[in-house]
Amino acid sequence: MKHIIEGVKFYSEPEGKPGQQYMFCMGHTMNILAFHCSLFEDLRTFELLKAGWSFWYSPKTGNFRHAYARSRFFFNLKTLFGVEIEALSCADPSQFRDLSHYHICSDRPLLLWICLTPRKDDSDDGSDHMVFVGFGVDFNHDAVLLMNNRDHKLIWAPIEDIGYKFAHHRVHDFHVPGNCRMPEEDVVADLLRNKIESNFQSSGKLPYLKRYAERLFETTHRISYREQPPAGTLCGPAGIHAMADGLALWYEDDTEWVRKRAHYACCEIMKLRYERTTFVSLVSALSTVNKRMVQDISAFWERMTESWKKGARLFSKVYMSDKKNSIVEIQEHLHFVAEEEKQILWMLRDVLG
Repeated sequence: MKHIIEGVKFYSEPEGKPGQQYMFCMGHTMNILAFHCSLFEDLRTFELLKAGWSFWYSPKTGNFRHAYARSRFFFNLKTLFGVEIEALSCADPSQFRDLSHYHICSDRPLLLWICLTPRKDDSDDGSDHMVFVGFGVDFNHDAVLLMNNRDHKLIWAPIEDIGYKFAHHRVHDFHVPGNCRMPEEDVVADLLRNKIESNFQSSGKLPYLKRYAERLFETTHRISYREQPPAGTLCGPAGIHAMADGLALWYEDDTEWVRKRAHYACCEIMKLRYERTTFVSLVSALSTVNKRMVQDISAFWERMTESWKKGARLFSKVYMSDKKNSIVEIQEHLHFVAEEEKQILWMLRDVLG
């Protein structure tokens, strides 16, 4: 006996696979949201849900990244559309078996984050993962039907096998209000202001015990996610400056490791550029903002986008030439970019009031 939820479809932007340039996990959530409400088939909702302006740098690890999908995307989803995200505890196959049978048979597709590598501890952020939509169960073969947006494939996977591999020990269900509609402009403007202000906060400094308590709460309750940097990270321009200073430590690593880090940095910078382009376009679309100021911001961003592209090219020199001597040049350029970021953030703050 099988139960498969009818109407769950692959989600694609006109340009191709969702999130190919930016937070690939988002497309899987859109599969589920579009099933619950046709509003989420509109590309404009996807653009709003991607909205953000982030830079998080960890001095401890020397790594940087943009906002996590499960904070950025979920935060926007709740703030703009009133969607509640329910985090379902799933520590072992038996729990997954019970909740998948109950939810999928109730025609509620689930978002699944599955680790590709064994977790070292419960603090793993799930960065090495694949994302799936679970929307079918086979009782006879004890299997769940998974949709993978990355390669547009459907597979039946044994519940016993994947039940041990969940990142964060949970899966997600989404509760879309019946009156869900596009947000008013003032709601969008408030969200964009929130993103700008987060860049002027120096770091994520929550004490370990408080952060642990929050994670425990998130695991066992339906929660409203916040776009929040991990503890110990530096944000915004301050983070970019810190990253530039931290590049000196790359000289202590072997060449192969430096190449890998440079390749990662190159890819992430292009994602940051894409993120900021989306943000500026959303600000420009607001009817209430000063159009002359928007023109100035757009012109400034056109110059800045070249700065980010140059940063990516400089990192590409490191991983393509096996040389570390470009790092000093990268440092100087990142300090320049950080000051540009500071300037455009002030401009955005002014235009958004």
